[in-house]
Amino acid sequence: MSFKKFLGTTAVAAAVVAPASADDIEREDAPVIIGPEYGNLPAPKGIEDYIQDGYSPLETVQRKITRIPSDDPTSIEAWIKTNEPAVAKDIEHSSNMLSRGPGKDTMLKGLAYITKEFDGQIVETQIIIKDEQKKTYLQDLFESLSLFSYGYSEECFEETIKSSVELAKRSGNLDDVLKIFEDGLWLTELKKDLEFVKVVKDIYFRSVELFESSDVIANDSLKSLYNRTNNNQKNDAFKKAAYELQDILVRAKELDADCVRSVNDTLPFLLERRIKEGDVTKAGNRLLTYVQKLKDQGEVDLPAALTGLQWYGESLDDIFVEKATELHRHFGIVNVARLQKEKGDYTLVDEVLKNTSPEYNADKPVAIVLATRQGGQLLPFDTFSMNSFYGSIISLTNGYKVVVYEVASEKGIADAVRSAHELTGKKAELVMFAGHGNQYGVNMGHDAWQEFRPEEKRTRGTGKVDYGTSKEERLFDAADADTFNSIEQYVEENAQVILYSCETGKGGANEVNMANSTAFGLPGRLIYAPKESCTGAQLEFDESGKLLNVQFESKNRDQKNSRPIGTYRVQSTGKIDVKNLN
Repeated sequence: MSFKKFLGTTAVAAAVVAPASADDIEREDAPVIIGPEYGNLPAPKGIEDYIQDGYSPLETVQRKITRIPSDDPTSIEAWIKTNEPAVAKDIEHSSNMLSRGPGKDTMLKGLAYITKEFDGQIVETQIIIKDEQKKTYLQDLFESLSLFSYGYSEECFEETIKSSVELAKRSGNLDDVLKIFEDGLWLTELKKDLEFVKVVKDIYFRSVELFESSDVIANDSLKSLYNRTNNNQKNDAFKKAAYELQDILVRAKELDADCVRSVNDTLPFLLERRIKEGDVTKAGNRLLTYVQKLKDQGEVDLPAALTGLQWYGESLDDIFVEKATELHRHFGIVNVARLQKEKGDYTLVDEVLKNTSPEYNADKPVAIVLATRQGGQLLPFDTFSMNSFYGSIISLTNGYKVVVYEVASEKGIADAVRSAHELTGKKAELVMFAGHGNQYGVNMGHDAWQEFRPEEKRTRGTGKVDYGTSKEERLFDAADADTFNSIEQYVEENAQVILYSCETGKGGANEVNMANSTAFGLPGRLIYAPKESCTGAQLEFDESGKLLNVQFESKNRDQKNSRPIGTYRVQSTGKIDVKNLN
């Protein structure tokens, strides 16, 4: 439901606050995608990386490689001064850097070799942002090579040039001309070890053969493998480990093509610090076994499950797979670390799984925790994992029968609350909703893999966890009266609701916010929400373990201790008046 419709037809909410216009309400909109064409050329792959606030207008520039008609360094430099003055200027300014690499003459011959091999036939498109200088391909290439080639021996530089050109021809991707040079920033051995250059070349050639792309294995994954291989016959051991990883990725592609990159990113985290032949295959088999189990149980977002695994490192064992599979089967959970104090801790996991039995904790009231899927997918690590969020949930187990669900859409909320009622046979006396939010809503299923995919190509919809079909359905906002109507019958009239999401109580009783919307949607229930960004909450209980109060907290990275922040408490009679309990 749109905010205009919400403010125009919901008398209760309209009576609470009337902003100047619905357009004044700030929301997180998906990035604007330029496409399928901008100007007369297709938008380049990865265009979303260039789209940022304040950078406009955008131009698509067509650039063609011009062949340098010589192999002699002196003649090359003379030709460049005449035909590419910007490159000549860069060469003059880069003399100090060139002296620390293979040297200016070798660099110039490398440029000539590249243009000769492609013979001026490849056309590249590039995004030019705002007032940035429009560069020729040759100028960009020289700047990149002079940076990447720092520290290279002459023979390794020449071999890398030849290998990279051949890689670009095989993959059809001009960017691969710099692919192996980029790896030199991670694998410094490439700069001095000629045989190692050939090993890396073979790995990339095999990737193109298997996947038609060199980008399947990231350079940080290669570095991780290299650092873990035994020092004896290191090049050979590294090559075998990389081939094992590629073979695992082939199987991952057969399982779900969209999870290939996630397997690549995750698998190195699961390896021992020192690996021997076969270890990558062993860890990969265990990883794919887990992923297959989730897929068999109806999971549609396997990349999310893989991202969550990056917490576990060497502790991804058979016990984890067994317990994580059960959590997923009952509750759709893939971010298992949210229910752990540390790696290997299954105290809360076991408690939640035991609560699937109607007889267990049958004398306790029910507490439902709804944790959004969004979190780990866009961040290096999920901000709800292994921190104060765990402490808040486990503190509830003393007085409540706690069940925890992951949700990713408005419908998913209703599905989870109804499932909890069917599982326990009781209405909930406490509901905690946890996710990244702001004053007007909570983001539940914003996924990078989907936001940059055309609508008609989005294949993931309902499954074990409902993702909806649009961004609106993955944003639980102040306009979603229908969602509250669908869950009210499963929540006790005197229940308490904790909005464990930043700024959901901002503005208090005088503005539209999620706390007020929840109060109207669930009249009679007491709502707790933070007035600003929060990183945790302290829950207070009576002697029987029932919730008495919530105090939200915030802690910056440079602070040792959390500080209390404003907690908004609100309860609605279901009419136009709001009882502010602060």
